[in-house]
Amino acid sequence: MLKIGIRGLLASLFFMSSIAAAESSSTISRFYLVNPDPTDVKGSVDALVAAIGTRTYFPSKHINLMPTELPDRPSEPSSQTINLGPVTMSYIGCGNSAYAQVGVSSSSSNGILGQSKENIFGCVYLSKKGTRIAIINEQKSSSSSGLMSGIMSGIKDAVQGNDAEYSKKMFNEMLAKAKEKIPGILVELEELPEEGVTRPDDDKLKQLGFNVPLPPVQPAEMVENKLATTPVVATNANTSTPAAAQTQQQKIELLKSLVELKKSGALTDQEFTDEKRKILNN
Repeated sequence: MLKIGIRGLLASLFFMSSIAAAESSSTISRFYLVNPDPTDVKGSVDALVAAIGTRTYFPSKHINLMPTELPDRPSEPSSQTINLGPVTMSYIGCGNSAYAQVGVSSSSSNGILGQSKENIFGCVYLSKKGTRIAIINEQKSSSSSGLMSGIMSGIKDAVQGNDAEYSKKMFNEMLAKAKEKIPGILVELEELPEEGVTRPDDDKLKQLGFNVPLPPVQPAEMVENKLATTPVVATNANTSTPAAAQTQQQKIELLKSLVELKKSGALTDQEFTDEKRKILNN
């Protein structure tokens, strides 16, 4: 009877003429771990793979070249921008300074309730004082209206808890797996949606001289395009009219980049179709 009642309610809401505007929401959480042994590079990568492995059996993995000399301070994920002709996208990515990148992206459709998407990726940053293992989780949801958004949010909270509770449980599971690879691993930072930042092992890291403040990021250090190798979490997409029509070769290059964005999980099927149409019609 309960199932029938819920279905009836949803069916009624679906046909209400007052349902019009689409709504979407996005939250980001992050979790930084530190391997205090800077020489244990393999252990750091294995710990990240094990952590991300709690979300999927087959995470993507990319390993870069070892730097000639380890930096004094490790880097961290940063916000970056990609320009694809008429499309400008902002996202958080590992950047060029990451030694390893591991990620997974999943999406699901809930019929008239809308869609939900989760992007999780991790980055390994080497340094002389230790290795930072940074994990980012973004949860996105969209629905056809404010009413549907409220219903979808209520169902999600009942099943998995709110975004902060869900991320906290996920990070605890990841930490347990990482500790199997590195028993002495430290928690540098945990940030949950709407709950701010905590630094559980701050004192221990200060003793290591690890968490020295990073210098301001210069524009030259930002990554302009890592579509093929960097797991990304798309956070915004804006379109603008180009000053002049694109040449055929430019269109081909834009379409290739759009395909890579789709493969990385940064675009949904509908977003991919819409942006492709804009490029072809320009």
